[in-house]
Amino acid sequence: MGWSAEEYEAFRAEDGEEIYWRFFCQYVARQGDPALAQIFLDNGIPVDAPHQPHGGTALGSSSTAELARFLLAHGANPNAENWEELTPLYHAITDNDPERVSLLLEYGADPRLRTLQGTPLELAMEYGADAVIPLLQAAGARLTTVAEEAAEAGYPSFAAAFTRNDDSRITYWTLQFPHTPYSLHESHYTNVALRVVKRAIAESPNAAAEVLALLSGRNWRAHIVGGTAVLLGTIDDAILAALWQAIDQGNHVAPQLVSIAALLDPAFEAKARSRIEIAAERGNVNLDPYRAVDLVALVRECQALQDTASWLEPACRSAVFQRVFSVHPSHGDTFAGSWREEILRAIREGR
Repeated sequence: MGWSAEEYEAFRAEDGEEIYWRFFCQYVARQGDPALAQIFLDNGIPVDAPHQPHGGTALGSSSTAELARFLLAHGANPNAENWEELTPLYHAITDNDPERVSLLLEYGADPRLRTLQGTPLELAMEYGADAVIPLLQAAGARLTTVAEEAAEAGYPSFAAAFTRNDDSRITYWTLQFPHTPYSLHESHYTNVALRVVKRAIAESPNAAAEVLALLSGRNWRAHIVGGTAVLLGTIDDAILAALWQAIDQGNHVAPQLVSIAALLDPAFEAKARSRIEIAAERGNVNLDPYRAVDLVALVRECQALQDTASWLEPACRSAVFQRVFSVHPSHGDTFAGSWREEILRAIREGR
């Protein structure tokens, strides 16, 4: 394209950050040209900038192994998901592309990650992607049930939260978005999801240990189930520490986890302040998009507290937060506030 830095900035200013990101995720990924991608990275776009409103990244849309290698070398997340829980590995498998699959596995793509689409091996078998099945198996993929996976991860009593119920809903998905049309106008689904978690807590021989396991991994599905269990009363110091660890990872449900911490952690302000001030001091204006949403949620929760202005306002005037607010003006706030309102309503009604 041969645009100058000034032309890119003009494009960004005129069309907005989300359009700029979408252009990166779609056009650049389809071109498959690392040199073109480098221009965007040089102009400040995060390598994992999500394509709104679907949430996919340039790596997931990458049309060539050459571009995929370039993006991965620049820190792209090989397990990034869009809102349908499609990962870069999913796209490489359905394309039956062994070069891209090998590359993604080399950079840490999870060969056993179960999403709405199933596991990578199940997907490869469904699509007849024979060229990639041996690669997945060599990386540790095998056919397992949800119950086996939950037991292996340390939370066997919560397996039902990761399978479809009689209403064809999955508990973790409903808990992630209780305020969407999927359940807001039919709050029955939220109530069912809460009953699944309550039953797991009641039937577990050691609920605290299982909730700790839910929060201690890197899977946001387990995080939202574990966070809901915390709201329902399964909490101790170790679980609170794991909750903050999950928040710090930055993922789909970090704003919801921030809301839980604000409700239940007596030391919330101190912990949030530390994270906000560290982010402001580091001055990294090209934050991971999910980490940016997490910071918005932390700021909004602190703004609701008394006597925070003296330290919060200077932090919010920093370059990093001006950048965060320009890209994510209300996303973290919307998720945290709406999620809390609906979940607490359902908990009250279920008592």
